[in-house]
Order: sequence, then C-alpha cells, then structure tokens
Amino acid sequence: ADQKVPLPANTEIYMRNDLTIFYHYTSNHGSPERLYAKIDGREVDAALSDDRIYGVFLKGNALYFTSPTKVHKAFLNSRGVIEVSYVRGCIEVRGCMLFELYVYIHS
Repeated sequence: ADQKVPLPANTEIYMRNDLTIFYHYTSNHGSPERLYAKIDGREVDAALSDDRIYGVFLKGNALYFTSPTKVHKAFLNSRGVIEVSYVRGCIEVRGCMLFELYVYIHS
C-alpha cells in the first residue's frame, strides 16, 4: 500500500533521477533555511551559508540554487553527505534571479 507522508509547511521538494528527494525549507519566523535529503529514514542537511536561497533548479542528480550574489551546486555523494560548492557569481550585482540560474544550467 502507498504511504502518504505530509509535507512540512514552507517546504518544497525536488526529486533526483535516482528518486532521492531534496527538501528546501524556508521559515516566515526567522528560522534558518534548510536544504536536506532523507536517506534510509534519516535527514541529511547541507551546510548552507547565511545567504537566503532565491531560486532552486534540479538537473540530473544535482540541485542548483542561487543566493543573493552566487550560484551554488548541491549533490548527495556516495557517502550520504550533501556537498555544496560554489559555481559562479551572478551577472547582476543586485542579486541572482532564477532566470540567470536557468540560463547557466542550460548553456
């Protein structure tokens, strides 16, 4: 039988090609954002900077996201750890836009 699990409030999900699900949680109450995956019943968090996440895009098994001035890449490695790396700075000084992220990934 299918098991339905409610999605936590203020959470978006992104499913990789291998069916691993990334969760992005944002809070309206000042709590820090979270980017995490559930592996074998445990939650694995990505180490995020204090920057706010504006846009998220999944391509293959990597999750790309923008902060105010950078594009980052997150992926789950073979040890079950989410690695986050800097990809590039943004085109506009005012901040990254989801369109910039889309263009970068598809270029």
